[in-house]
Amino acid sequence: MSWLVYVLLFAGVAILLLCAAGVLAMRSAADRLHYAAASSWGVLLIAIAILAQESWSIVGDKSLAAAFVLVVCGPVLGHATVRAMRVHSRGAWNAARGLPHDGGGRDGGPAERPTGTHRQDGRESGGR
Repeated sequence: MSWLVYVLLFAGVAILLLCAAGVLAMRSAADRLHYAAASSWGVLLIAIAILAQESWSIVGDKSLAAAFVLVVCGPVLGHATVRAMRVHSRGAWNAARGLPHDGGGRDGGPAERPTGTHRQDGRESGGR
């Protein structure tokens, strides 16, 4: 094996290990997904190392195709997952924390923006 293959393998495995450490270290699921989506770049480096070793054979082509799918789909799936978590926790992806979603906006007609937020004791705090 050439030195290029060793460098690419080392860099790819290092990225994967750092992303795994980031997934273990983060507290929230949304933060963990950032590291999980970034791990696809390590897979791409390993696929390029396979391609450098095996040339344009069936093995090299399939590794590059699989890495390309992971690089394209990984961040998209991470974004969609975080957006679904936000909709689940807030009622809408653009709803402010603590305010109920009134169904207005893009799909349900005009949305009214609240002038202030209500505190737990019933008083209204300052507006925007």
